[in-house]
Amino acid sequence: MKKFVVLLMLAAFLALGSARGLQAVEFRNFGLKFGLTSGSLRAVEDEGSYTVEKFKEEGFAGGFFVEIPVVWILSLRPEVLFFQKGGEYDVGVPVSIPNIKINVFETRSMDYIEVPLMIKSRIPLFRGVGTGFIFGPSLGVNLNGKVVQKTSVQAPGFTVSFPREENIKGQLKTLELSFALGGDVDIALPKGKLFIEQRFFFAFKTNPHRIYVPARQFQEVGFPVAQDIVKDLDMYNYVFFVALGYSF
Repeated sequence: MKKFVVLLMLAAFLALGSARGLQAVEFRNFGLKFGLTSGSLRAVEDEGSYTVEKFKEEGFAGGFFVEIPVVWILSLRPEVLFFQKGGEYDVGVPVSIPNIKINVFETRSMDYIEVPLMIKSRIPLFRGVGTGFIFGPSLGVNLNGKVVQKTSVQAPGFTVSFPREENIKGQLKTLELSFALGGDVDIALPKGKLFIEQRFFFAFKTNPHRIYVPARQFQEVGFPVAQDIVKDLDMYNYVFFVALGYSF
C-alpha cells in the first residue's frame, strides 16, 4: 500500500511538471479554513492478554493555504495547519487476583503543525458550484502531547479510581509523514469562494505508546500489586478532518 501511494504521488507530480500548461506558475486563491478533527489510534500488533476498546478523540484544526493553477482542472495546494490528533482507549488489564477487575482508560492528545502538499482536481458542476478531489502527502511536526489516564479497580462492593496526567512529547516522533485523501464542494461568492471539505489522514509510520500504571497506586489502598503495569504498543495516527473555508 505504501509503495503504491508513493508511486502514485511520483506519477502525478511528473505529469504536472511536464504539462504544457505549466509555463507561467501563478499563485492565487489564498485562503483560510477551520474545522474539527476526529482521531483514532490503530495498534500495529496484537494486544495479547490485554483487551483494548478504542474510541475517537475530537480536536481542532485550522490554517491557511494557497492554490497554484497548473494545467486544466489540476492545481497544487500547499497548506500550513495547526492540527490536533489523538485517540482514546479502554484497556482491560489481566490480573490473577480473584474477583478483581482493572481497567485503564486513556485519552492521548497530540498537537502538530501539519504541512500538506495537495494535488487538487476541480470539476465544475453548474454555474458557480464545483467539486474537487484532493490527495497528497502531509508532513506533521509534533509540538506536544499528553495523556490523561484514569485507572479503575473494581472489587465486590466498591470501586477505586486513580487519575494521572503525563506529558508524552518525549515518546513521540518529531516528524510524521502521512497520506491525505478527500474532497470538497465550493460555491462562488462575489469576492471569493466558500467551501466545505472532508479529508482522511493516514500516517505511514507508528508512534510508540506506553501504558503505564505505577504499582504504588494500588499499594496505597491495600491491593497487593507487586509490579508496575507496563504495556508498550506501536500505533498509527488516523484522522478524519472536516473544515469550512474561504478562498479570496
